[in-house]
Amino acid sequence: MKNKLKIFSILLVFVIFFETAVSSTLKEYQSKLKSIEKSKQKTQQKIVEVKKQQKQVLLQIDNLDKKIDNVEGKIRNLKANIASVENKILQTEAELNEEEKRKEMYYEKFKDRIRCIYELNTVSVSYIEMLLDSQNLSDFFTRMYLFNDIIEYDKQILNEYTKSIETIKNKKEELVLLKEDLSREKRELENYQASLLAEQNEKKKLLLELEKEQDKLEKMLDELEEISNELSKKIKEILARQKTKRIYKGGKLLWPLEGYYGITSYFGMRFHPILKKNKMHTGIDIAAPYGASVLAAADGDVILAGWVSGYGKTIIIDNGSGISTLYAHLSTIKVSIGQKVKKGETIGYVGATGYATGPHLHFEVRINGDVTDPLNFLR
Repeated sequence: MKNKLKIFSILLVFVIFFETAVSSTLKEYQSKLKSIEKSKQKTQQKIVEVKKQQKQVLLQIDNLDKKIDNVEGKIRNLKANIASVENKILQTEAELNEEEKRKEMYYEKFKDRIRCIYELNTVSVSYIEMLLDSQNLSDFFTRMYLFNDIIEYDKQILNEYTKSIETIKNKKEELVLLKEDLSREKRELENYQASLLAEQNEKKKLLLELEKEQDKLEKMLDELEEISNELSKKIKEILARQKTKRIYKGGKLLWPLEGYYGITSYFGMRFHPILKKNKMHTGIDIAAPYGASVLAAADGDVILAGWVSGYGKTIIIDNGSGISTLYAHLSTIKVSIGQKVKKGETIGYVGATGYATGPHLHFEVRINGDVTDPLNFLR
């Protein structure tokens, strides 16, 4: 009898030790999973931030492209204007040369005429004698006016040539100044263009770095996802080996959102609004405002309270007899793993974490880990 009691005591100690060890391992895995999910959440947030930065940089590059195109257009116009002004300068120089030649030719004729008058004065008949040789007073004045007209005409022609030459010179000077102004503006635009191109190159380098950073973060997220899946698998194996002491009381589950009964997406296949493909919807989506209280659908033990990829902030409650309920996309979690909750107790608040287009509650019912239509338990 004593031997039997001794053996029973040893077995009892072994069972207690084994259960304690299993419980300790389960908590350790759950703790690691919680830590991994937090790391995943941070990594996903970093990816979102990197994508936002990429979007901003792409917009900046697009704006720089537009500015560069605008500057290039202005430079082309300035080059055309400079070429036009240079042609006008050449034309003006040709006009100036031609006008100076004409003035010089007329001046030579004028000198010839003066020379002839001088020769007349010295060789035969003087200017005075030509006037005195007039047949009458009228002829005298006619000859005098004629000489004066010739002299005035010569002076007028020479003055006109001089004015014309001055006008052309002024025109040339204006064109030269205009060319200098246009050239200076062109140089300024070219310098501005160079600075824009340098800034554009820097933005492209930054974009490349952000793309590399995104690749790095996505690889890290994949690794975390693998670790998370492995831990989840081990936790499920431990839970499967453990015989739950909780027994589901039966009856309908409590609607998890008091006062909010609108279903925006039912259980079954659907076109996913974010992933943009047909995908199994493993629960129901209930519309509710941000911060609305989420209630436990039945008594149970919290077996998960943390971030789950896609689901965001999530709670899973073991309600006994292989039945569990899941509450996802929460803004805040009020419970922790291992905590016992009562039916109708507030366990969290509505949010839009994870893959969500807006605030709502994603609610699931699982039997031995397999999804089922929650409405079969709620109605």
